Amino acid sequence: MPMTEERKGEIALAVEKYRAEKDGLKINKDTRQEINRISKGTGISVEELLELARGTIQELTDKHLSS
Repeated sequence: MPMTEERKGEIALAVEKYRAEKDGLKINKDTRQEINRISKGTGISVEELLELARGTIQELTDKHLSS
């Protein structure tokens, strides 16, 4: 049975969260420029990328501060 696009997205997000936890998050003055580049390269809106980034950062922060 072929993998659904939804499942691919779930796996991709899980991998990115794993990498962020393992390697740490790097947020600096260039972060917004990188999001703009990703948007242009993928066709995903800046707003959606920012929403995903904010949610992921909040989730990881909550996880580590509540441990």
